[in-house]
Amino acid sequence: MRTFTAALTLLVLVAAPALAGPNKYDVTPLTQADVDFYLSIKRAGADCVTHATGADRQALDIMRKNHGVLPIPSMPEIKGNPTPAQMAQLQANMAKISAQATANAQIQSRVAALASCDETIAQKRGQKAHYEELRAAIEAVVPMLGDSAASCGDGGGCETETPTAAQRALWDKEAKVFAANRALLKPHAEEIRRLQKILLGALGTI
Repeated sequence: MRTFTAALTLLVLVAAPALAGPNKYDVTPLTQADVDFYLSIKRAGADCVTHATGADRQALDIMRKNHGVLPIPSMPEIKGNPTPAQMAQLQANMAKISAQATANAQIQSRVAALASCDETIAQKRGQKAHYEELRAAIEAVVPMLGDSAASCGDGGGCETETPTAAQRALWDKEAKVFAANRALLKPHAEEIRRLQKILLGALGTI
């Protein structure tokens, strides 16, 4: 199974670790209201894919059929100087490739919009930043593939050789929050993974 790495990447921190503090939901437990808000948008986003019609449905079918890699016509191999007939064939192939590239771009644009429909819905509601923050926290605990990720306090590999007392206190707090979030999300884990797969499945790579 191919993995669409960019699609599975939820959050990238570019600040230096020494300067960046913990994320809000690393140290603040999620609430049921947070989960309900996330699910309301995630479900609506998944419905964009599930109930797609017309050109959107056609684009989804093409991407899935081709496992996310759309074909283009190949150029004929010519050795030596091309004959007039071969030049004509090359020009015809170039036209086909150009037309197919345009069609592929339209298909990819449609499926990308469907795969990110949850973000579009959150944006329309004026809640995109909050939704993305919650999505990162929730889907770190309930990743689409595999078991729950681990916090630093759960052996997430964040420790240094000589952690300070403040670092240890932070890791302990993160571990407790992570455990609380995992317990809160356990009843919803199956649905969360299903919704993730529906949206990312639009790209045809899973």
